[in-house]
Amino acid sequence: MIDALIPEESPDVSTHLQGRTGLADMPFTSSSTLQHDLPTIFRGAPVKSLLVDCEHCEEDMPGWTATLSAFPALEQVELLGEGILTPFWSALRQISEVAIAGGQQGSEPLPCPALRCIKIEGVFNVDKETLDEIVGCLRVRAEHGSRLEELILMVHIEDPNDLAHEVLHPTYLPQLQALVGQATYENL
Repeated sequence: MIDALIPEESPDVSTHLQGRTGLADMPFTSSSTLQHDLPTIFRGAPVKSLLVDCEHCEEDMPGWTATLSAFPALEQVELLGEGILTPFWSALRQISEVAIAGGQQGSEPLPCPALRCIKIEGVFNVDKETLDEIVGCLRVRAEHGSRLEELILMVHIEDPNDLAHEVLHPTYLPQLQALVGQATYENL
């Protein structure tokens, strides 16, 4: 069940799905369908804030590419729950690089030019590949005038021996802080 769609007076979208029970008459029968249909149904709507419960969405780059491309007015994206972050960052980087390669940068801003804040909170896989993708994406966007004002990483690292916490703080956090107005990291 979708708790909130786009009310006429609000530019926010919240997608929260309940289990499959009782969804037989709903147009969205699974989280996969929702993630792929949401951008089609609401394409071009003046959505400024997108809150996504990642426990209920597929972790594929095409789904994120469609979502980010559909909402050019996005100012804030909040990813909650658990999952893999790399597809989100890869999609944001890809649509930005496609715009740059297509020569749109001279006449149009990058996709989601008003995107100022990304908040990630939950149990996410934060490995070297993900951290490299985050830095690469933010670098591309910053170099072309779409610098984030705030990046908030509040992630829980389940394995205390996981190197993500040890690597993120001293190695990646300074890189992120150089590319974003304010980058914060907290191990939940």
